[in-house]
Amino acid sequence: MNAFETANKYRGISGIKLLKSSTRFVLRLVALLAVAISSWGVDGIQSAEAAPESAQSRSLYLPFKGTWYVCQGYRGKISHTGKDVYALDLTTNKDGVGNNGCTGDINASKDQLVYAPADGVLSYGTSNPDLIYFTLDTGGCLVIGHVVPNAYATGKYKSGQQIGKVAAAGTRNGGYAHIHMSAFPKGCYATTSVPMSSDYNFRFLNSQFQNAPDLISNGATNQYRGLQLSGPGASRPSTSINLAKGKRTYRSSVQNSSYESYRGVDGSTLTRWSSAQSSTLGPQWLIVDLGSSQQINQVITRWEAAYAPHFFVGTSTSSNCETASYSGSWYTVTKAASWSISLSLRSARCVMVYMDQRAPGMSNYSIWEFEVYKR
Repeated sequence: MNAFETANKYRGISGIKLLKSSTRFVLRLVALLAVAISSWGVDGIQSAEAAPESAQSRSLYLPFKGTWYVCQGYRGKISHTGKDVYALDLTTNKDGVGNNGCTGDINASKDQLVYAPADGVLSYGTSNPDLIYFTLDTGGCLVIGHVVPNAYATGKYKSGQQIGKVAAAGTRNGGYAHIHMSAFPKGCYATTSVPMSSDYNFRFLNSQFQNAPDLISNGATNQYRGLQLSGPGASRPSTSINLAKGKRTYRSSVQNSSYESYRGVDGSTLTRWSSAQSSTLGPQWLIVDLGSSQQINQVITRWEAAYAPHFFVGTSTSSNCETASYSGSWYTVTKAASWSISLSLRSARCVMVYMDQRAPGMSNYSIWEFEVYKR
């Protein structure tokens, strides 16, 4: 039996306290404005309680190094129409942003290296060999051009590997050396491009391994013209282990013994934790005890269909995770997926996800894996 099954026990959650009375929990708001909360974020979606800092449901990096400037945005009048309506053209020349396209030194970006934005497969456009068709292992395709045609071998590439270099000004790139980017949910040019935003799972990470601006479309002509973006080049965060894997867990309830809380940290996406099921189910939680205070800066929640559209993630350095007070923030998401929350480096022993809103049609909450990292 854990402390959440013990009557009349208090536990603070970043200014929120829970009271257990028999089998019923009462949620009480306590001095919320007096509590200093870290601002974390989920997939760029703002919740009422927290301003997002950095998150996405897959690691997708800007495919260049250093600072670039958007010189033709979404719905650019020169060439961003049809299937390329949500394309961006970029130059390294900060003075190369014109009213209707790229201007100034036509070869300022010539020979700049292009890098794999994620793990995937490289091919070239049949009719446009200066366009890289990069099929992502996680689904979807990015078109990256205008590169030196066929300069790099087709096939499998790892995130951060060099996959091309910007071609000199010529007929294929409109007489101006630049990088072109557009995203497609299926094959490249199989459909119309989509905005490179969290709504379509195409949000990029920047040179600091944090979220670049969420490039949501607002329907404007030449949207994002002049926007500055900074890419990481070949750099990627150091590989790290999941600190939560195999560690002790606590939970508010369980569906049955096949869905115990330890299954949510066993390292397998074939097993999961599931809370009790009820049409009147109240708030639920899952906590992992890392065993000692660790430096962490990322939490991943891999939701089953019974996800929480609204949830809290908090941390504590207490040696007793069952009675600890948790500091953190609330998040809002729109679908069952793997949501990665990047946060400023902090010390934590206990990490909690607290759920107070069930997905439509669901009577429980369920998580395939609850992961904690120092990246």
